[in-house]
Amino acid sequence: MADYSDDDYLDSDNEDDQYNEKRMVIFDLLLDKLGMEELVAIDEDGDTALHRALEKGWRKLAKFLVTKMPHETLALPSPTNDGYTALHMIAEKGRLDIAKLLVSKLSKEALMMVNDDGDTAQDLAEYESKRREDDRKAKKQNGRKKKWGRNKKKFDRHREIVKMIAQRRRQLDC
Repeated sequence: MADYSDDDYLDSDNEDDQYNEKRMVIFDLLLDKLGMEELVAIDEDGDTALHRALEKGWRKLAKFLVTKMPHETLALPSPTNDGYTALHMIAEKGRLDIAKLLVSKLSKEALMMVNDDGDTAQDLAEYESKRREDDRKAKKQNGRKKKWGRNKKKFDRHREIVKMIAQRRRQLDC
């Protein structure tokens, strides 16, 4: 069997790889063994397992936790991350795949939660989208003809998260 680091194993971007099914079985076994209480437990720093998975960049585990955790624990702010909720963390990093799962489960109040700086997750995604666009324009003005490449994709992901949150808020207003 190949030697995989924890990051490779938990964060593979290949949705069709042979380990996805095994990974989900392992996650389910952990949930059965630990129970829901451990899954939603807050550690000594005030963070949930979801906060930790997002900090480490373990997207597969984060997706699993979003699907399994109760709605009320998904919106808990992290005292060690400037009051960021999971949605703040996802919006700032442009994690569109996890945002799709999380936004659909959150209440309007959870979507509107602010961090310690008074920013909502939507504000952070808008800021990151604008910052990336400004960087691109500055490079173009300075004669650097760098292709969009990965930055364009991230720019688009932040913009999509902004739209997604706004759409969900409108749905909840009806």
